[in-house]
Amino acid sequence: IVGVQKPLVKVISLCPYVDQVVTLNEKLPAFDLHAPLMSLPHILKTTIDTVPTDIPYLYAKPELVEYWKGKLSSDKNVKVGICWQGNSKYSTPMLRATVALKSMDLNKLSPFGNVPGVSIYSLQKTTGTDQLKTVAPGFTIHTFDDDFDESNGRFMDTVAIIKNLDLVITVDTSIGHLAAALGKPTWVILPNPPDWRWMINRDDTPWYPTMRLFRQPTPGDWESIIAVITQELEKYVNQIKQGNQGNQDPVIQDKQSATLAKRKPVETTESTTEKTHSWAQTLHNLSMMTIALEYVTDESTKNELETKRNHLLTVTQKILTSDTIIQLNKNLMDINHRLWRTGNILRSLVERSPLDEQFINCVTTFYMLSELQKNILQKINALQVS
Repeated sequence: IVGVQKPLVKVISLCPYVDQVVTLNEKLPAFDLHAPLMSLPHILKTTIDTVPTDIPYLYAKPELVEYWKGKLSSDKNVKVGICWQGNSKYSTPMLRATVALKSMDLNKLSPFGNVPGVSIYSLQKTTGTDQLKTVAPGFTIHTFDDDFDESNGRFMDTVAIIKNLDLVITVDTSIGHLAAALGKPTWVILPNPPDWRWMINRDDTPWYPTMRLFRQPTPGDWESIIAVITQELEKYVNQIKQGNQGNQDPVIQDKQSATLAKRKPVETTESTTEKTHSWAQTLHNLSMMTIALEYVTDESTKNELETKRNHLLTVTQKILTSDTIIQLNKNLMDINHRLWRTGNILRSLVERSPLDEQFINCVTTFYMLSELQKNILQKINALQVS
């Protein structure tokens, strides 16, 4: 039994492993156990080496796949779906600001239109579609009619169309997850800093074997990464023309083979889980517990944190063995303190509407501190590897 937002009911109902779909606000049927979806990796003790990669796990309605196949069959080019903006209509200013940082102007994708043998299709729905009226000269984008994802249900046309495309290129939004869950080659353009789930220092993700990640080199610099993607798109088109009939991204194919070769049997003991913690994660956990103890007033919670912190202090004695890592640990503690304080300020401002200058400055500070934190964690992990 899966509980979802109402717009997702139809598309989730197509999954053969789901027995029943309910909306989040309706009366639930009888059940024996409840678990939030995003808690399952923790409950199942999932590690990077044991992430399930049974793709596809989303499906399109066969009748709609055939319908859109007929609609698109006359286009013999490599068909690329694009999405350039997330949902700008979230209820809170903080979420709207987050979406703005990972969205871009449509015309920044115009270099894709110069790649020979490519047809560009818009997968944008609701927000951002107004930019189609001011598209750059020579940048041809194919769109769908007003009934797109309406009469058939939200996402129903989208997933059927994606099944008939060769590639999806998108900013960090739901379209990327949909396309990759369908098993379609998917390139996601990430802001700097990215959302936590994309991790750092990698151009793939263990969750989606057909996905590539393209990371913004510096905050706000979309042009550089779009130039890189354009070059990769040219290579991709040439690969297809040379006989890659499955239209699979050769870079992802190589990475997937290497990943599967390295995979170990699933281990779920607590000791195994502890071994997977990097130095950076251990020191980060220690600093966050130390900071939390400054604010917690409940005695039982404080005692529990103290016990965990004392255990980590013992572990970190084996890590803090050089002046370099000791200084990095101090820097990490300072950054985490500042992130905690900035986060508290953001929470106090989050209900303000419209966005004011103080809120925007606070969001900017939070993201810049996150970038500094990421750099420190990278340096700590580099010391562990060396």
